[in-house]
Amino acid sequence: MLNFPNNPTGYTPKDSEVEGIISVLMEAADAGINLPVILDDGYFGLFFEDSVKQSLFGRLAGIHPRILPIKGDGATKENYVWGLRVVFLNFVSDSPNIFEALEQKTNGLIRGTISSSSHLSQSVILRSLQSSKFEEEKCKKHNIIKLRATKVKEIITQDKEARGYYPFNSGYFMSLFPSKSESNH
Repeated sequence: MLNFPNNPTGYTPKDSEVEGIISVLMEAADAGINLPVILDDGYFGLFFEDSVKQSLFGRLAGIHPRILPIKGDGATKENYVWGLRVVFLNFVSDSPNIFEALEQKTNGLIRGTISSSSHLSQSVILRSLQSSKFEEEKCKKHNIIKLRATKVKEIITQDKEARGYYPFNSGYFMSLFPSKSESNH
């Protein structure tokens, strides 16, 4: 399972790192391993620094018959509607039989676990996507998250006693290094 920006670190790989990820997946597929690659794209679009700007889903689609990309795209973080828990699933395969099996399994999973999705959440998401102000409002929220991430990095790098931080480029999550006093214990 690949999720970028990663939760909890907030990290998204660079193009060169994506090439490495794809290379490892191809090696495994060439070795005869069937790989359902689940891509959690619930934070897609929150790329504020030098990282890939597209989902690996597109790069993996059709790349190898043993690689089955499955993308979960959530409106929760991407559209700034925390708590609504609406996800869109996408599958890529050249086989109609695989699509039919995936559709049946997904329907069974939904019926067997949650019965039905929240109509209210779906309706709110649908209306927001249809709004003429959607892109403008989304851009404003995106800029707020970006400013917050930039400010956190600025504060941490200015304070000589502060912990360092692991690379993050999304703004939602970040992880700090242990402070010197904490790492000595």
